[in-house]
Amino acid sequence: MKNKGSTLLILIIVIGFVTLIGTVVYSMCLFNYKNQENINEYQKKFYIVDSALDISYVTTEDVVNKALKHSFNSIETLEDELTDKGYLFKNSYENYISKNLENKIKSNISNYSSLIDENLKIDINIYKNYSGDIIIDIDSFLENSTFTKISEKLIVKIPRYPPESYKLVLRKNWHITN
Repeated sequence: MKNKGSTLLILIIVIGFVTLIGTVVYSMCLFNYKNQENINEYQKKFYIVDSALDISYVTTEDVVNKALKHSFNSIETLEDELTDKGYLFKNSYENYISKNLENKIKSNISNYSSLIDENLKIDINIYKNYSGDIIIDIDSFLENSTFTKISEKLIVKIPRYPPESYKLVLRKNWHITN
């Protein structure tokens, strides 16, 4: 007769313990799921911002190829009259890049931004270094986001006339900034 109350008490304690463990496991799973959603959103934004740098690189390659064609065409049309083909080729190449590169990159980024429905922004700084190469500093970020910027430096080599076969656009210093 004495064990009837203690069995009920042990049963209530076991049910309470199982309920407590179930609640803890459920809370941990829910927290883990929400945390995974945040990580996935962060990765998505990271890849969107990084893709802007890839678009900038491909656009730069395209503009450089068009600058080469433009420079060759300008020399071919005036070939008989020229004494310094190298000077005209270099100036034509640099002028084409300086007139077209920044606007073309911004246009392609704007098209991509509207395509993915995100407010993707870039800052572009174009200048020449001491060796005469064209340097393009690009910062890519999402507007109205706490996400950090991703930056990259592109170096556009100035070829001699006739140009040798080597890579004209180099990617350097990819890094994340705050």
